[in-house]
Amino acid sequence: MASGGFVRILSMSLVMGAASFGSGLVPLSSSMTKSHLAKLSTLGTGLLIGAALGVIIPEGIESTIAGDPEPESYSYKIALCVLLGFAFMFLVDECMSPHARPLAPQEIRDDVEEVHFDIALDELEREEGMNSPGSQVSTWQMLQNSRFSSVQRAYPLSLGLVVHALVDGYALGVSSLDTRSGAISFIVFLAIIIHKAPTALALTSSLLAKSLPPSECKRHLLLFSLATPVSAILSYILYTHTGDGNNLWLGTPLLFSLSSNAHLQKRYLLHSQPHFVYPHMSEDDHSQSSDTDDTESPPPLKRARYNIDESSEATKFPKANQPTSASSIMSTPGSSLPPLSVSILGVEPLDEFIREIADFVHHKITTRPNMHPEAKVEVEAKLGVLRDRTTRQRLMLPVLVETILMPNEVDVQFESNMSLTQHKHFNTILNELKRISSQPSHPTSPLEYTHVKVVDSFYPLDNPRDRDKIRVTRDEKTNTVLETTRKVRLGDLNIYSPKRAADWRVSVSLEVPVPHPVGAATHTRRKDRICYSHEEFNIDLTQVHSNSAPNAPPEVLHELEVEIARSALLLSTAAKRGDPNVSEQERNAFDELIRSFVNNARILVKNANEGWHQRS
Repeated sequence: MASGGFVRILSMSLVMGAASFGSGLVPLSSSMTKSHLAKLSTLGTGLLIGAALGVIIPEGIESTIAGDPEPESYSYKIALCVLLGFAFMFLVDECMSPHARPLAPQEIRDDVEEVHFDIALDELEREEGMNSPGSQVSTWQMLQNSRFSSVQRAYPLSLGLVVHALVDGYALGVSSLDTRSGAISFIVFLAIIIHKAPTALALTSSLLAKSLPPSECKRHLLLFSLATPVSAILSYILYTHTGDGNNLWLGTPLLFSLSSNAHLQKRYLLHSQPHFVYPHMSEDDHSQSSDTDDTESPPPLKRARYNIDESSEATKFPKANQPTSASSIMSTPGSSLPPLSVSILGVEPLDEFIREIADFVHHKITTRPNMHPEAKVEVEAKLGVLRDRTTRQRLMLPVLVETILMPNEVDVQFESNMSLTQHKHFNTILNELKRISSQPSHPTSPLEYTHVKVVDSFYPLDNPRDRDKIRVTRDEKTNTVLETTRKVRLGDLNIYSPKRAADWRVSVSLEVPVPHPVGAATHTRRKDRICYSHEEFNIDLTQVHSNSAPNAPPEVLHELEVEIARSALLLSTAAKRGDPNVSEQERNAFDELIRSFVNNARILVKNANEGWHQRS
């Protein structure tokens, strides 16, 4: 009979664990927005509260009363168990997640200063919208602290629910000691599994809502799902060898679990999500004035540069045999419109989009690892499509214009491959731009180009767990080794462009020179590349033949990217960004470099063919 009881408890435990894990995977296996996650979390929390009121409380009180040899003392024991459970989770919450915020209120107050109009103009943001280096870096430090804070908030929530799951397993194991029939254990099993599914659902949806990565959510879910089966089996084995436990030992943990769960529901599951505010923005920046004017004002003319509207024809590549001049690019205000200032302060407002990319690149540069004195920093913008990992379709977000996605917040995959037709399209317009850029009337510097063919061979590192590879680049014609490097990815920033046929991604990497590796290459990539160079940037149009296996047919890819050409210039301007001890031109050089870099990427994206997101 004992073996029959063990088989019964083992079967119920396996079903319990599978049901918990499967229910918790629902939010992880489907693509959900923040609003959907919030609704799902609220639903799971409501079911969890209902289960607590309908199952855990009556069962805990009834078991405590039935197992107490002194009936007159059960009331204070019930109260003591409830208070201890609540106090336990309160202490865990305070120790493991001390309500950490990305920045202290004083830090935010110090960084977001109130603007007074009776100060000198040189104390305001310059026309480029510069702030001190500290605030530039703090945006991305804030993101890192925010993700760390999400992990901190996740542990008390998971710990409390694991404690609850252990008590569920304890109750199931003790109820299975009845040797007369399995009716009691089956009733307890049903009572537990009814609230186990919504508990797992509430756990994962709440963790996702706290910006925890899906892989971390699965680890927390697995721990929660295993807690009940392990506790049930261990408690059954323990009481089988030591004798039956009385009902007091069943009711006490249930009440303890109830009160700890109540703290979790109050503190985490029902807590509204905090509003993320960058340190260089005030809350007033999110509101818009209701007094808007439909009249389109002319572009601000602060200095000799072409500040053009992206919707104009000027951002499109010129057609063949079409002359281009400065007058065709720059618009002039109508004669009926008097001269206007760029703003009430006479300075141009901050372009938050370009500033955010500049902050990101600057932060990655200044916090890069010191791996080699000759390591080069590579900053590139690659055209492609952002695809939903679940549906494999192009990402769809409720936004009207290009948007920078917060890292690790949207589960997407960036696909940089384009069709051969699109490759030819960009080849044609870049060749035409190269031709007309040499004309005296062209408003910018002439383009140059080189045609190179190289072969990249990739070798594994000594540590098999390291995902980086050593890349050996050879000239295809002479087989001469051009460079041997290890490319270390520092970070990516995805930009979603709903009005365009393509999206784009900004990547910051470190190219570290290494000795030539020994052994066989894991795969090769043959690159047929046309490199168009313009001032401080390279535009690379590449056809790639990739061999992932010795006998496998090569995969043909087509890619387009913009890259900052000189790593030394990038590092020197980044070091002087916002430095009050250098000239204003040097202080603003980094942001000017990123501005041109972003503008080049935007123009390429604007000229992408329709149908990029359709698989060819």
